[in-house]
Amino acid sequence: MARNGQSGALLLRYVLKRLLWAAVVLVLVSFFAFLVIQLPPGDFLDSYVEQLSRSGMGVDSATLVALRHAYGLDRPMVVQYWEWVTRFLHGDMGVSLLYVKKVNVIILERLPWTLLVTTSSMLLMYAISIPVGIYAARRQYSLGDFAASLVGFVGMATPGFLLALVMM
Repeated sequence: MARNGQSGALLLRYVLKRLLWAAVVLVLVSFFAFLVIQLPPGDFLDSYVEQLSRSGMGVDSATLVALRHAYGLDRPMVVQYWEWVTRFLHGDMGVSLLYVKKVNVIILERLPWTLLVTTSSMLLMYAISIPVGIYAARRQYSLGDFAASLVGFVGMATPGFLLALVMM
């Protein structure tokens, strides 16, 4: 009986250790993703001002400074990262500068269609792959087994975006 208690404690310790490492990895990945976004010269406002100037509308420097302050682009990168993380943890993903909407709203608008496409593609994948797998297992080393294996290997090796283009 004591052994079961020990194994339960060991399992709990293992799970907690893994959760701690998962949190560390999430923080590091989010920081490096934020860093990579910040690396190229310029930011969204620079692109926006250039787009406006190409269309004939200009932005004066006072407006640009006000916009940089409003979006927090005048702060150090570490402060921007901290503000982004704290807003994200509170459920605020910010405003899409492209759609001029809250990101949460955009995600919720597209979520039903995303779930429909994902679920239907998974069901189709299972409806095809399980019978083919059973056929290949029951008729091992047959021509059908080799054909199914070939199609499976080609399917696994083909990048998703290329397959999507071919299917369209």
